[in-house]
Amino acid sequence: MKCDMWSLGVLLYVCICGFPPFSEELAPPSMKQQIVTGKFAFYKPYWDDVDELIMDLIVKLLVVNPTHRIDVVTMGFHPWLSQRYIDGYQLD
Repeated sequence: MKCDMWSLGVLLYVCICGFPPFSEELAPPSMKQQIVTGKFAFYKPYWDDVDELIMDLIVKLLVVNPTHRIDVVTMGFHPWLSQRYIDGYQLD
């Protein structure tokens, strides 16, 4: 389900940097407004050395409109998860 994909995006974000993408500490706007509008960022220095592909996947998972959010099948073909992409090298 698309709501599960949103949750996966939040979990990936937390697993990588150690804190959630939405927080009252970032107010304004409120945490509720951050979630409703999909306002989040990849904060320095926590994300400086993180692969851009996982950040791209998180962005696609945290899309507010579920009809535009990546689904599980499409996610399986994302380069970060694809077996064709290993340690920064594309295998074709």
